[in-house]
Amino acid sequence: MRITDLLDIRSVKLDGTPKSKQEALDEMVSLMVKSGKINNAEEYRKQVYAREEESTTGIGEGIAIPHGRGESVDRPGLAAMLVKDGVDFDSLDDEPVTQKQIAGRLGISRSYVSRIEKRALEKMRVCLESGNV
Repeated sequence: MRITDLLDIRSVKLDGTPKSKQEALDEMVSLMVKSGKINNAEEYRKQVYAREEESTTGIGEGIAIPHGRGESVDRPGLAAMLVKDGVDFDSLDDEPVTQKQIAGRLGISRSYVSRIEKRALEKMRVCLESGNV
């Protein structure tokens, strides 16, 4: 599976302007909803926030990978947002996040989804770190 199989043009924003982590998370949830892969926006938002409460998804070097999993996701997908001025995301390196992506995942067939999810997140991380987005 390729990243392009998971990304939808409707779920990409190149000029994001969130002023807070909450605004960034809400914007990323909205992008996933626009992709048509989410069947319940509010439930998905709760999943994303619940995951973020476990520990930050700001992995450093300007990248955050917030995500959610559950029945509110019809099929796996990714959304991406660039934030020129950055936003405080409680990242591991304490630097502001300028590039974000969010992955939506199915709640069924978790072992299959886990393989897709790990490969997709790793590919996106490599693309973001290399600047090839």
